[in-house]
Amino acid sequence: MEITYSYEEFEYPNLERVLREMGSRMQEFMRDKLKQNGTNASGKLSDSIQYLVQKDGQDYEIEISLEDYWKWVESGTTAHWPPQDKIAEWIRVKPVLPEERNGKLPTVEQLSFLISRAMAGQSPNQSELKNPNGGTQAQPFFWNSVEEAVLEFEDRVGEAIGLDIDHNVETMLMKILL
Repeated sequence: MEITYSYEEFEYPNLERVLREMGSRMQEFMRDKLKQNGTNASGKLSDSIQYLVQKDGQDYEIEISLEDYWKWVESGTTAHWPPQDKIAEWIRVKPVLPEERNGKLPTVEQLSFLISRAMAGQSPNQSELKNPNGGTQAQPFFWNSVEEAVLEFEDRVGEAIGLDIDHNVETMLMKILL
């Protein structure tokens, strides 16, 4: 009589549960950091953060999906002329309160031009700005959130794998012995 049991039949419910908790924690860390950084004006980026635990054969991964512009928030940008309509939208959502000059307040369109010009590194007062070389400053939230979650869950992942292996070996032995 021949009895075979393949590792491909192993199940890892404890690992899957811990990875889902880890994905949720990554999502929470990212949202908190966006809020702390002040880079969550419309909430669009924060609301877009989703995670999914996937299994491919014996490999597991936590896939994070979010708005494409996360990379520019995370790393900042070099000097460039951004689309003024996007800057105007940001001004309305944030809201940005302009300074009065010569008894007048700039319109949203004028203010979006001034901000765009500063981001392009072409403002007459460029040296007085937060980012004097133009562009936008990096507001890291993604990779440091992933790192924090990995460190927090490192031991729990190992424990979950251990429990799953114990269960799978017991199941395999029971199948062989019965």
